[in-house]
Formats: sequence, C-alpha cells, structure tokens
Amino acid sequence: MVTLSATVMRMTHLLKVLILSGLATLSPLLWAQESARVFDNEGQLLFSYQDDQILSRDDEVLFTLSGNIVFYGDSREKEDFAYLIREKDVFDKRLGYIYDATGANVLFSVHKGNFYFGTGRFNDQLLLEMDFSNSMRVLMVDGQEDDTIGYSIASSLTGQAWCAIFLTWMESGKVGERLRLEQELEEQARTGDDIVGRMKLEWDSGFYYEWEWDGKRIRPRWGNRPEDEWVFDGETLMPYWGNSVQDEWEWDGQYLKPAWGEVPELTFIWDSSSFRPFWEYREDMDWVIEESLAYPKWDRSYEREWTIEGTIPVPVIAIVVLGIADR
Repeated sequence: MVTLSATVMRMTHLLKVLILSGLATLSPLLWAQESARVFDNEGQLLFSYQDDQILSRDDEVLFTLSGNIVFYGDSREKEDFAYLIREKDVFDKRLGYIYDATGANVLFSVHKGNFYFGTGRFNDQLLLEMDFSNSMRVLMVDGQEDDTIGYSIASSLTGQAWCAIFLTWMESGKVGERLRLEQELEEQARTGDDIVGRMKLEWDSGFYYEWEWDGKRIRPRWGNRPEDEWVFDGETLMPYWGNSVQDEWEWDGQYLKPAWGEVPELTFIWDSSSFRPFWEYREDMDWVIEESLAYPKWDRSYEREWTIEGTIPVPVIAIVVLGIADR
C-alpha cells in the first residue's frame, strides 16, 4: 500500500522533472527572442540586432555590444570603443545615460523610452521616442517632428540593446551629424582655438549686433542668447540649441534655402558678389558681400553697413544680415 506521503514525494519529483525539462526546451527559444529588426514606415528593413551585434540590411556589422560597452564594427578592441551605456531598462522611470568613448561626458539621457540630447529632459532636446504599441512592436517617433519614422519588431531585449538600436538610428541621420559637430565644438573649446571671424553693424554703439565665428558656430559676441547660436557644417545651417528640421537651411555653394521644402520667398542665390532673393526679388534683401564689408546693394546708408573681420562663410554672413540668425 502506497502511503500519502510517498505519493506526494513522487508527484513532487515528477513536477521537478517536468519543470526542468520545460526550461531546457524553452531556454533556446528565449535566447532566440533576444533579437530585433528595425523597419521604416514602408516596411523596408533598415538594420537588425542579433547576437550582440547591429547589422545593416547587407549584414555588415555596424556595432558590437559587450556588456555596457558599444564598439564600432565587428570588434571588441579598445581603439574601436564607441559608447558607454549606463542603463538597465529604457522604458522605466529611472534615468539612464549614454556616455562618449572616454566615459566622462554624457551624450544622451534615457527616460521612459525617450532619448534626449545631453543631460536634460526638455522638449527641444528630445531626439527619439520608443513607444510599445503591443508586446512585440515598438514605434520609433522623431522627438522634434513627432512623426513615426519606423518601428522595430523585438522581444526580451536588454536596455543596452535598445540603446544600441537608438545609437544606430542616431548615427544614420542628421542627429549623428549634429552630434559629431558638437563634439568638434567641445574639442575646439578645450584646445582653446581662437575666434576666426567677427562682424558688427557699424552704426550701432552697443553690443547687440556683434557676432563671432569660430569656424563651426556663429553666435552673439555679448550677452546670454543661446537661441541665436547657429552651427554650419559646410552644407547645413541649424540652430545650436532646440534644432528641428523647420529651423534648418541648406547651402549648395550657390543657393540658400529652407531644408523643409521649396519656399520661393525664402530662396536666395549668391552670384559671387551679391546675395539676393532668387524667385521673388526684393531690393531691400539684395546684399553685397565683400571681404571686409556687407551692405545693401541699393542703399549705401552708413547705418546698414556691417564690417567683417577674418574669414566667415558667405551663407553665415547672409543669415546675420538678413535677420535670420537673430531669432
């Protein structure tokens, strides 16, 4: 006769066997789920995450993740160190950070699925929002435009993996260009590089209409006016703070125009001597730009002349004299 206690022991043993067997079967499946694919709005694959690596659509290794360290390419060598991640769960309320390769400077902040530029959590610093639409799909929303730019199919990813996905998106577009430009500016500030150009509205005896150019950034020489600081990379002019595509201007060496679309009244042309509206000509916006002077072509009033010292690119001078830079 089998006692009750013996029966319980047998059932307990059987349950343990079933649990261990189930875990053994399930573990490879759970491991296989630690992958992701990121698509654009049309469903075209942009890149994927698998086995701690970010792969392009052509299976080129873009990043390798090792713990909380992100390396460029298929590498875990010190010279390929790209980012340091301090984040466990990008979707919870705890604040996480992504550092540069030195581990000393915060590049991005992470909070509740939102990625911000720098250490703040202000709207003009929001770069990307990750929004769970269901258990498998995560929407990718541009932080400035508030438009869905794509989505990812993933499950059971670590916070570091989500950060690597964000970094891949970031480096693929203008956000990456802006980051590299700002890193150059920070390095320039650390090395003490001098200002390479200045311009001033000649008639004004105050300080408001004085600007300085450091080779990357045009900004007011005096006063606290961060909203009026602009950066130029040779092709794009954009505000240094609070940048969105509506604030960007494109320069191709001849035409300066808004980056967000064709706006005839805001399209200008440079003909090697003067800068003027291209489609809708207006005399008051036709400016002659010389080596050390800028003035309206049809109005040589002394109070409207700008003096220029050093070397400043033509489109940078243009946004100042046209009033675009002063927001």
